[in-house]
This record gives sequence, structure tokens and C-alpha cells, in this order.
Amino acid sequence: MKPTTCLTDTGCALTQATVEKLKRAINFIGENYSSDISREGLAALVGMHPDSLSRFFNIYTEKRIKEFINGYRIREAAEFLRSSDEMITVIALKVGFESLSTFNRAFLKEMKISPSAYRNSVSCRKENSVNKE
Repeated sequence: MKPTTCLTDTGCALTQATVEKLKRAINFIGENYSSDISREGLAALVGMHPDSLSRFFNIYTEKRIKEFINGYRIREAAEFLRSSDEMITVIALKVGFESLSTFNRAFLKEMKISPSAYRNSVSCRKENSVNKE
């Protein structure tokens, strides 16, 4: 396979080996998003220096590692909000946030709506589709 090249302003390119390491890191995040994931632990897992991982991760995903993890957690939380009646606090903890306030702030930033308003909007749409049938 040909090396992947993602040129930046600094001229830095991602080699195929680096891309494979980044894919392993992303897979690890997907499988362990509800756990505490540190940049250092992720870097050790894929055999990179933490600073290099951060730089290349940002080039590859266009997000910082923490932003990527939080985005993944928020998408999972949105699914739980759509499909369950669990309390929002329980969902926040289930997807890996340590506090409700941090979860609410991250959810609002990612989804442009609060978790409770999101759940209410999804519930209204479900009710409207049931009433139309």
C-alpha cells in the first residue's frame, strides 16, 4: 500500500506506519471510551511519544485527542438518550464523563443543544411519527 501523505503547513507527512498506529489508537478509543484514557497511555499503547501522537492525531483527525474522545462519548450518549429512559446522570457516567456538569458542557458544545433538550426533541419526534400512523 502506498504511504498516506497528509501535508500540513509545516510539510509534515504521515507515513503508512504512523497511520496504522493512529488507527490502532482510534480503535482503542472506540472500545474503551467509557474508561479514563490518557494521552500518555494511548501513546504507550501504540509505541509513540505522547507529543508525536498528539501532533499526528491532530493532523489525521483534525481534532485534539481529548476532543475526539469526548466527541465519541457524546455520540454514544446521544444514542442512549434516544433509546433509553435512563437518567442523564447515569448516561453521563456510563459513557465516561466524571461529572454531570462536564458532560452537559461537552454535549452542548458538540451537539449545540443540552442533553435534556435533545432527549425532549427526540421524544417529540417519536410521538409525532406514532400519531401520524
